[in-house]
Amino acid sequence: MNARQPSIGLRSGFGALLTVGLSSAAIAIELSCPWQQGHQWKASTYKNHGWNGSGLAWDFVRVSPDSVSDGAPVLAAADGTVVFSGFHKNRNGSPGYGYLVQLDHGDGYVTFYAHLREGTPAAKEARLRRGEQVGLCGNTGRSDGSHIHFELLRNGKGAKIDQLDGQSVSPGAVLTSHNTACPQPARPSLKPGCPADGGSYSVGKPIHCEWDWSANDIDGRFRGSLSHP
Repeated sequence: MNARQPSIGLRSGFGALLTVGLSSAAIAIELSCPWQQGHQWKASTYKNHGWNGSGLAWDFVRVSPDSVSDGAPVLAAADGTVVFSGFHKNRNGSPGYGYLVQLDHGDGYVTFYAHLREGTPAAKEARLRRGEQVGLCGNTGRSDGSHIHFELLRNGKGAKIDQLDGQSVSPGAVLTSHNTACPQPARPSLKPGCPADGGSYSVGKPIHCEWDWSANDIDGRFRGSLSHP
């Protein structure tokens, strides 16, 4: 007799947003690496890692072009709509996912992007294309260091991620992003020394950005102009 798996609902100021059990079902959705094209990140996981102890979540840290994960753009692995964006704690009040974005891709598929830097997650109901910016890599919630926490659910249950950009995912694997749909971040990140109310800096060759930024402007969309130098 199969016992029904327990489920727990994610909650925030918006109320219950998602209820999940767990499953190891193989996926049938094409996912890209959730980081910039050409960059390399290393995969790791551990027992019971993931929502409801699914053991199906992955952590990634950057290894190329440098080893600095903190502040790196975290990108959508597929087209979707933000169904949750906020700070997550466990029901007992202990640290959880920290700043978290859930992206609904349709057909029951939802991806999680967790431990994002404060003030950077895309807003609820924002529609993102594959490769657009979800937020910035951070160290919020239950986290021992900046990394991308990434996992997939199908019909409310954890789903196994076998490949990203056609590359097998396994502990210690170094994956190169081939996400070419939208390789640049959807908006620039606020870098040290840049003015908070506007300015310009290079976010990747050969594009330069002009932007209007404020701490409350987290609608998941870059507002400004792009031009080639």
